[in-house]
Amino acid sequence: MAKFGDIINREFPVLICFYKDEISSDHTDILNDVALILKGRANIIRINISKNKLLAEALDITETPVFSIYKNGELKSHQKDGISAIELIKLIQQYI
Repeated sequence: MAKFGDIINREFPVLICFYKDEISSDHTDILNDVALILKGRANIIRINISKNKLLAEALDITETPVFSIYKNGELKSHQKDGISAIELIKLIQQYI
């Protein structure tokens, strides 16, 4: 498995959905819509914080889902549940 630093240290935006145990179908649909619209201009990753407890602790993620956008290793946006695919796409497009 890749190290977190390697995942986020990219020249293009990386959208990470942090979830706990199971990712809901609503959030899967949102991520699929974002992936379809952006077609390879951003990397989309899901991370289960139940299986990555040290990472969740280090990032202070206790509630899920959380959608984070990174570029060049820097956190650009951090959104909690309640964001739509369109809103995520608009956020990511700022960093493309």
